Amino acid sequence: MQAISECIPTWVQKLVEGYEDDEQAKRLMTELAISADSHPGYKLQNGVLRYKGRVWVGNNKTAQHHILIVLHEVALEAILELVQPMLELSSSLPGQV
Repeated sequence: MQAISECIPTWVQKLVEGYEDDEQAKRLMTELAISADSHPGYKLQNGVLRYKGRVWVGNNKTAQHHILIVLHEVALEAILELVQPMLELSSSLPGQV
């Protein structure tokens, strides 16, 4: 027997955990579990609420915080990837220390 593991991003875990503190999210999840058509446009997929195919965060302050952190980290990494080659090039130019 083989086990299959799934890699779930931290922000998704925090999102799902945060639904427990969000009355609107809990109500939506319960109603969608009973009837998938109870709220047009909404869908419950692997524990994550979606609205028109997009992740629905709602009033989930924990998830909002973690999503912002991840977006800032990704942006910073992208900037560093762009700047690093320029720094390496400029340090190899004549007259540069």
